[in-house]
Amino acid sequence: MLPAKRISYTNAVLCMTRTPPRLPTTAYPGVRSRFDDFVACGSPTCEAGSDDADAGLHRRFLWLFESALWDECRYTGYLPYWNWPLWAGKLHDSPLFDCSETSLSGDGDYNPGEQSVSGGDVTLPRGTGGDCTRCGPFKDMVVHLGPFSRMLPSLTEIPSPGFEYNPRCLNRSLNNFVAAHFTNVTQVSHLMAAADIADFQMVMDHWPAEPTGVLGLHGGGHFSIGSTLQDLFSSPQDPAFMLHHAMIDRM
Repeated sequence: MLPAKRISYTNAVLCMTRTPPRLPTTAYPGVRSRFDDFVACGSPTCEAGSDDADAGLHRRFLWLFESALWDECRYTGYLPYWNWPLWAGKLHDSPLFDCSETSLSGDGDYNPGEQSVSGGDVTLPRGTGGDCTRCGPFKDMVVHLGPFSRMLPSLTEIPSPGFEYNPRCLNRSLNNFVAAHFTNVTQVSHLMAAADIADFQMVMDHWPAEPTGVLGLHGGGHFSIGSTLQDLFSSPQDPAFMLHHAMIDRM
């Protein structure tokens, strides 16, 4: 994607963050923009999209978001995708996360208190940031929903704090260990060699992780970028979500 087209895309996403929402603030107090409409509708309580394992619902979710960029923010391009293996293990050098004006912004400031990533029986090394994204087009972005506990009682309804308003910065912590181990070309090859949809979903969505450390490509993408993208019920707040799921749709 040429630099001018990348800037056109991020400008359109920023336009969405400045456009008034369609969901009522009375029912969704944390929804403060058109972009937040899509964050809320990434949860199981909004009919536009729900289960992260359901590729069909997320295909529709992405199409609705792309259509909104066209119709409401004068975007003339297409929804880009994050080609994981190209930069697996070297996220800071990726044109997506190198903090340049043509990127999706990069790492967050270093937070010594950031915890290691845990899931299932696996604990993964922490990333290199852990605080507010420090540069690039989304460095001043404010997210409004969540965060949610990882100890989720149910995936059928949104847990506390629900749709409450909780403004804070976009958090990033690029994790080259996770990216190198779970979004590499070998994993993609395994995915493409799947004999049926059950095998495909196992390679794509292996969560909770096994003691062997299998995260899956889907989880690998989410857990390689930082806590905002790791938050199950509000992960679309990180603009990387759309490109990550566009790659899943591509696969």
